[in-house]
Amino acid sequence: MHDGACIELGAGTLAITLQAVGNDPIRPVNFTFYGYRRLDRDASVDVSVNQVISTFSLRLSGGRYCYVLENRSPVSPDANMAELTNYWQNVLLQMILAP
Repeated sequence: MHDGACIELGAGTLAITLQAVGNDPIRPVNFTFYGYRRLDRDASVDVSVNQVISTFSLRLSGGRYCYVLENRSPVSPDANMAELTNYWQNVLLQMILAP
């Protein structure tokens, strides 16, 4: 797995809310959140996102954290750009840090 977007967060409790919205059918998307270089091992989530709202609460020790939204739609290896850009999925992602 590659690092997605990384952010500096202080210590506290992080509430994460996820939901796939829009498209019909809903395309498969995976969400991963973790401490950079796995330094905060207890602060991690790795889930498939769907139409049902999912919430998670993580205790953070503080530092750099990364998250990835990965489109998991099966695409042919010889797909052209028009086909590739057709496999998108809107995702509601909310992260709130409380001390």
